Amino acid sequence: MRTSAPGAAPRARPPRLRWRCWPSAPRPCRPRRPSEAVTLLGQRTALLRNIGAAGRSAPRGIRIRCHGDYHLGQVLLKRNDFIITDFEGAPDHGVAERRRKHSPLTDVASMLRSFAYAAQMALRQCSLISAHERDKWEPQLEEWEQQARRVFLASYDEIACASGLYASFQEMAPLLRLFELDTALADLRRELVNRPEWAEVPLRRLVALAG
Repeated sequence: MRTSAPGAAPRARPPRLRWRCWPSAPRPCRPRRPSEAVTLLGQRTALLRNIGAAGRSAPRGIRIRCHGDYHLGQVLLKRNDFIITDFEGAPDHGVAERRRKHSPLTDVASMLRSFAYAAQMALRQCSLISAHERDKWEPQLEEWEQQARRVFLASYDEIACASGLYASFQEMAPLLRLFELDTALADLRRELVNRPEWAEVPLRRLVALAG
């Protein structure tokens, strides 16, 4: 986000998307659902069009120093309350970048991504059960992820609006969508290099964002 004039409300700008993580041709990987990679490649034009449309809006909000590496592994539950840990920021960023102020929605996008990974981890722990039982668990885990997203976003929006971070979540939704896209693209690039079997998680999110 940036401020157009002294005293003016900061204006949001789209993140620098990691387009290099979108290969020009499919790379060797073995996701559990290879059809999702094919679906995503077929939806590339639609996804680019959605990005262009979202970038035309100019949501207003406040930049703050963010967590930078916000996910479920950084949150501890103690006596019915939550403790957030590890404020060192993204490990692959320098100190200057970690101290730079960003839209708090970058952390929101990071936590939403974490819900998807948690659901996938739970599904993988079902590997010892039959395929029939696994097929029964999968839609339940997908529903859990969607419920977690809804509850988290509703709670965050209530507090963020009251704190003056932004005036309207509806206005900020396109920006959050871009941050989610940026996060998913970075995840896809990392998983294709290090854990091809986990590429399904960012692939599924990218397919959803293209819709």
